[in-house]
Amino acid sequence: LVIAMLSHRALSAPGYPYGLTIDRWRAESVPSLKGPAPDSRHSGDIQRYEEELAELESREGAYARAMAEPLGELAGHLMASCEAERALLMYRRAQHLVRINEGLESRSQISLLESELEIYRQKSDWLSLDQRMEFYFALAGAIEPPLNAQKIQAALVFMRWQRVALLLGVGKRNEKRMLSLLSLIDRLLEALAGEAESYHWQVEAVQSQLANLYLLLHLFEEPW
Repeated sequence: LVIAMLSHRALSAPGYPYGLTIDRWRAESVPSLKGPAPDSRHSGDIQRYEEELAELESREGAYARAMAEPLGELAGHLMASCEAERALLMYRRAQHLVRINEGLESRSQISLLESELEIYRQKSDWLSLDQRMEFYFALAGAIEPPLNAQKIQAALVFMRWQRVALLLGVGKRNEKRMLSLLSLIDRLLEALAGEAESYHWQVEAVQSQLANLYLLLHLFEEPW
């Protein structure tokens, strides 16, 4: 906090936008959760998955658990073929099947949900991304004990999105989002303090906190 406050004059001067003096936070961007989409230069890939799905549905029914994986694969190839809307429908259908067969909070949805979020990111559909990011964070386990790498990484990605959403002016009031963000990083740091061998994650969390404080100074003027 002291570092951030001492940096306020430089950060708030004309021509010096949020984080400009520190490269780490100069180019905060919408986080991507997925790697490159599969190569789908051949329409045969899409046709093969469509045929496999039709056969599965005919044999096991429209709600068969076994359909979720090929639906996700088909969606990936559709994304690679620039058919984002069809891909989105496939990812949603796959998640629906997982919830029916494994329960509403099944973590098997996470990979599919990450792909859905990536579509919103590529389309710059910030409102949809914001709404589904809340579900992603909750599904990944939030910061509930016991902590693991997936929960911590999800929390860091979620907080990075919150900062981007504040800069973009997405959705809810800035004050509420900022307060929630500051509260969340405090909870994460407190949880990590009690974890053995969490030094790497503590460093990541402190860096996230610094980014939060620079953003706080950028968005809200001092009240005095």
